[in-house]
Amino acid sequence: MSAPFFVVGPPRSGTSLLTEALDAHPRLAVVPETWIFHLLWRLRSSGRFPSRRHAFLVLDRAWHYVSWSDPLAARVVAEVALRAAREPLGPREVVVAIGEEYARRRGASAWGEKTPIHALHEEEISALLPEARYIRIVRDPRDVVVSWADAWNGGRLDEACLVRAASSVLRHLRSVLEGTDLPDRPGLLVRYEELVTEPRRVLGGICGYLGVPFDESVLGFHRLERPVRLSGVPAHGNLATRLRADLVGRHRDRLDGPARALLEAAFRRVMDRLGYVPGPAGPLPPRLRRQLAAIERRSCGPLPGHLRRHVSSRLRVAATHLPRAASARLFRPGLALTPEDWRRRAESGAAAVS
Repeated sequence: MSAPFFVVGPPRSGTSLLTEALDAHPRLAVVPETWIFHLLWRLRSSGRFPSRRHAFLVLDRAWHYVSWSDPLAARVVAEVALRAAREPLGPREVVVAIGEEYARRRGASAWGEKTPIHALHEEEISALLPEARYIRIVRDPRDVVVSWADAWNGGRLDEACLVRAASSVLRHLRSVLEGTDLPDRPGLLVRYEELVTEPRRVLGGICGYLGVPFDESVLGFHRLERPVRLSGVPAHGNLATRLRADLVGRHRDRLDGPARALLEAAFRRVMDRLGYVPGPAGPLPPRLRRQLAAIERRSCGPLPGHLRRHVSSRLRVAATHLPRAASARLFRPGLALTPEDWRRRAESGAAAVS
């Protein structure tokens, strides 16, 4: 089977559109968001599993992430967990087993995975899978912030949203650019604007890079079952329509003068490198300078919520030592920690995500 590929980029940059287009190709199978490398990082298991409990915890969360969007992927994760109950599997074996089995069930010759935050974990991915390839998608960061506000802040571009969104986008874009600069992380850099305005050319180039012939099905992905089902989620409403260029440049109508000045000051360097044209630079008033400092600080410091998630992960590890009834009360739905738990999941397919 061909080397795996990972679709990464800032959230709201077109990662889902690109994923569903590639997944429509008869020779490609893209596992939906597993968050598995982020989970490995959180549980300090990127190199090895300290115990089988850690393996089950990673697989338990990955199962919940994929179960709402793809019953086949959920079943595959459960079956890999059953295998891990019978034999010791390391992180590499787990990741490869999920990808290859998902591709085999789909009749594909290459597998990929899409989780936007994995752009922050390319180092861990490459250490575990040196053969990995990356498809890094970027979008005008001003449009990304607007899309972020629409998806997760009711369309409001208030100060808190601008700082939170811009810091996340900046962190991701810096990681993407770092990856493109490293020769041991081969990949393609795809611009969202080119994907939606010249889809045949861009998708043809990606197919060539992945070693498969172009197939017309990648242009008709929006008619398939998975994207149609996912389009019912507000953040993915565009998946059931063909690639459209009318969302390019939305920031021109949505950002007022101060918001535009703030974002262009925050993104100026990465925009220059990526070929996006910011407006003329100028001095910022004190309020915007404080917001700019907050964006820079948040983009370089620990991931927001990192401490809370780290504590939660450690509690989950500790809960594996508790009686089953106690751990089930702490974490609903209960953790899948036994072969019987995973057998039920494998037989029933997907269930509602927690």
